[in-house]
Amino acid sequence: MLSLLAVFSDEALIFKVHFAQVRVTVFSDETIVYLFLMVSSSFSLLFQELSAKVGELESENRKMKHELEEYRAESAHLRNQQATVRRLEERNRQLEQQVISTVNVDVIRLY
Repeated sequence: MLSLLAVFSDEALIFKVHFAQVRVTVFSDETIVYLFLMVSSSFSLLFQELSAKVGELESENRKMKHELEEYRAESAHLRNQQATVRRLEERNRQLEQQVISTVNVDVIRLY
């Protein structure tokens, strides 16, 4: 027996249509209106829940984008500091070499 089963939430609604013996359940107008209102209210609640979740996710996304921008700025600042430290270390080595050279020249002149 071939059957089509559609289930809608809200603890209630099950339609069955059996094609083998052509049995069809016929609903009154009031029942159809009730079922429509029940289904539409379920979708309305679902839409509200999804809208709230989307709002939360958008807020979290903005927060994470802001944090990422801060991390990128801090990372760039640290890279600049590292480059400055390397330049200063190199300049320090050059100055030490100049001092050593100057001291060596002065010691040689003393002899």
